[in-house]
Amino acid sequence: MFAHNPGFSLFDGGQTKKQKEVDKLNGENELEKNQVELYKLIDRVNQLYSSVLLTRENIKTLSIYKDDIGNKKGILASSVKNGLTLQSSLDELEAEELKTEQSIVEAKDNVSALYQSLGMYINKAIDDNTLFSNEAIVRVSSGEEINRPELKLFETQKAMLDAKHKLNNRSALPKLTVNAEGAYGRPGPNFLNQDLRFFGQASVNFKWNIGYLYTLHNEKQNISINKKMVDVQKEVFEFNAKTTMATQAAQINSLKDMIEKDKQIIEKRHNITKTSSNQLENGTITTTDYLTQLNAEMQAVLNEKVHEIKLMNAITNYNTTKGITNY
Repeated sequence: MFAHNPGFSLFDGGQTKKQKEVDKLNGENELEKNQVELYKLIDRVNQLYSSVLLTRENIKTLSIYKDDIGNKKGILASSVKNGLTLQSSLDELEAEELKTEQSIVEAKDNVSALYQSLGMYINKAIDDNTLFSNEAIVRVSSGEEINRPELKLFETQKAMLDAKHKLNNRSALPKLTVNAEGAYGRPGPNFLNQDLRFFGQASVNFKWNIGYLYTLHNEKQNISINKKMVDVQKEVFEFNAKTTMATQAAQINSLKDMIEKDKQIIEKRHNITKTSSNQLENGTITTTDYLTQLNAEMQAVLNEKVHEIKLMNAITNYNTTKGITNY
């Protein structure tokens, strides 16, 4: 029978403990990096979500526009049959109707592609029956405090640098270890004695790499420089985030004002289109004149929807920049 002890440390200057701390912080650092990368996906999802809303509204507006043309086409058809209106006026409506149908087909293809892209990000099937909200889930939060994962990453990086510095200090201290081995059998150390018996030996090892002391100063300076670089990166990140938030806040206020104007424009355009419709039926304006006014009204309605969706997106982007993640 033979037993061997490769040795155990009596004193390592706390190096083992500090190494565990470094390993733990390194794991946390990698986790925070993953959080930063995942956070970047939020912006992509926001953009896809807004694009879906915009395309849906475009399809809805085009469909209403097409229905209006169809209704007016039915009225003019009777006038053409009775010889009160030229066939060219009806042809122009039908051409515009076909053009609108083309735009609807193209928009539906675009929204299908957006459904697929967004569905891949959120791992859910999306189609025309999926409900979407055009209201921001979180309103603009007050204050300027930023709670982004990048800031946690900066702090973790500094903590890891401090832990490495302490580990380096421990590595420069002397190490004391004990080695022992034993056996039962024959012959033992004394070859003249052939009796079965226990025997063994032990040793104490003392190691101290004095040369490592000369490198500590340079390593300390390097770690200090790296910590200052992390601080600078953090300051730049916070500055850029606050600058972006200021721009986004101004955009939010601007969009709110534009939506109020949109409501007034839509009302005016609706009145103009109504008058043009009567004029077309009475033959006092051309089909082109009527379509111009109808298109202007539909564009005004679409502009309001676009501005509402942009406002939702601007609020979402503001909160994302700030680090609001309770979506």
